[in-house]
Amino acid sequence: MNTDKRSQLEKCRQEAETIAHLYEGIPAVVQNLAASCNEKGSFEHVGPSPIPSQEMIMLFHFNQAGFGQPDLSSGSGGNESL
Repeated sequence: MNTDKRSQLEKCRQEAETIAHLYEGIPAVVQNLAASCNEKGSFEHVGPSPIPSQEMIMLFHFNQAGFGQPDLSSGSGGNESL
């Protein structure tokens, strides 16, 4: 076996040992949850989800509550506590 392959195998072994050591510190419930992501029928989307702006959240809540459109020109939407 050439030196490069031996070096790559040693690096891989060391990384596997490090990962195994870190994995031991994860509670079983988290390990089970992570493993369930690979089961058939689990959710398909894993990635960043867009987070709505404060303005969009306020518009949604005002509309749901039946208040119509808030005045967003001041930046507070009429609610100074936000």
